[in-house]
Amino acid sequence: MPLIERADVLMGGEAELQAFVGACRHQELARRCRAMGPREVVVKRGKAGAGVLDETGRWHEHVPAAVPDVDPVGAGDAFNAGYLAARLAGVPPGEALVEGARCGAAVAAAVGDTVGFPRS
Repeated sequence: MPLIERADVLMGGEAELQAFVGACRHQELARRCRAMGPREVVVKRGKAGAGVLDETGRWHEHVPAAVPDVDPVGAGDAFNAGYLAARLAGVPPGEALVEGARCGAAVAAAVGDTVGFPRS
């Protein structure tokens, strides 16, 4: 909890985040997490996409097109890396979801946890 309270950005899957704030879904889950301190909360839902509650309180959601799921190991980490890299480059939260999904899908479509990661 002390780490969440100090975080600027909190990212996690629904089940992970529910462990801290109780059973709820998507936007409500992000709102409850945001009340703990983070300015931005990303809720990952695997193939069902992801959503982010930005620091203004606006909810953005992205559901990517289906892609082959060859090896999902590393896809969540790749999503995180793509999302955070986009945010650090000044990309708005809703668009950063798209970049995160692109990176996660690319890794899941290849065998190995880094082989498919986009290099550009």
